[in-house]
Amino acid sequence: IKERMNKFETLLAIAAAITLVASCDSKKNDPVTPDTPKDVVVPETMIEAYYVGDYYGTGTSANVFVNFISGNIDLNEDETVYIGTGQVLCLDLNVTLPASVEEADHLSLPAGTYMVADDTHAPLTWNPEESYLLKVENDEVIADREAFKSGTITIEKTGKGSKLVFSGELKSGTTFTFEYEGIDRVMSHADDSKYS
Repeated sequence: IKERMNKFETLLAIAAAITLVASCDSKKNDPVTPDTPKDVVVPETMIEAYYVGDYYGTGTSANVFVNFISGNIDLNEDETVYIGTGQVLCLDLNVTLPASVEEADHLSLPAGTYMVADDTHAPLTWNPEESYLLKVENDEVIADREAFKSGTITIEKTGKGSKLVFSGELKSGTTFTFEYEGIDRVMSHADDSKYS
């Protein structure tokens, strides 16, 4: 989890830097009128989905972890504390191991009902211990990467990509529900030996 969180923090810092640079550059060419139309619409929830191959060494299933980022959440200047108001839901999923590199390179979130995984990490299961919720309200961390202990995930294909419905229980006993519908493309972060 630590390695994944470090990758996420790096990606978050890069995204913030790109946004800052883009906003600074765009100001040079913007007219001074207050009615300038915005070309880019930022979705309420952004998704980052990463395929990491046979992460658990099962020989039959592969691992995908998905970050759903909502609101306005960032790291402070020292990159030590989360600030803003928003949340990150990270779900660690087990899917069928793709048959080829090409298949892995064109992966989307597989449809089905995902139950809690056991030590086999079978396809269409998820790993609550490796999944977490990070929630920040008015610069105060409410849930600091708190792991889950149970729950189900349902994914169905729609015209927009996938609809994901999650209902889980955090280790603290708090019930947490989440819905997302939109793009479901998974980026590959595995070497060729992990595809099949």
